[in-house]
Amino acid sequence: HLRPTLEERGLVRTDSVFKARYNVHRSSVGPHAGPKLPAKVALDSARAKHDRRSLDEAETLYKQVEGDVSAPDSLRAQALFQLGQLFGEQQNYPKSLESYRSVLLRFPKSSEAYKAQFMIAFTYSEYLKVDKIAVAEYRKVLANYPKCDLANDADWMIRNILSGGALMPKFDDSAFVADSVARADSLK
Repeated sequence: HLRPTLEERGLVRTDSVFKARYNVHRSSVGPHAGPKLPAKVALDSARAKHDRRSLDEAETLYKQVEGDVSAPDSLRAQALFQLGQLFGEQQNYPKSLESYRSVLLRFPKSSEAYKAQFMIAFTYSEYLKVDKIAVAEYRKVLANYPKCDLANDADWMIRNILSGGALMPKFDDSAFVADSVARADSLK
């Protein structure tokens, strides 16, 4: 029965600190916002909207979950990671990297942390084409998360980058098409 009072006092204190230090005021909901969904429901809804390519709505819901201090950290980390994915799909790599780095800074013990570290490296290697930074970021995956399920992928990516792409299989499109046609004919 004291919880609402303590939360209100905490918000007032937080507001006063933000206002004094940064000249901003914290608000629990934005202008013209509808009712706030529970964090789990909002995250599931955001994912569904993301899958249906309603990216603006998905972004809003991910941000709602990420900013909900009453939500479990695991859900907030997932929302922040998904924001990184969404921004990457929109080719907004600076915002994508910012989201992934926020996961590492704010939720370093979460199950999303190693994925965020891998995606930072992947973004540098595959989209931004900055191999030196990519290798350093992949090495962080190996150093900080040696037993994660992406450690072998990070190791392979490092070796591939350092070999100049020699590990990547080369495909001959004409041979691939001919092989596909031959397979299709044999199935008839």
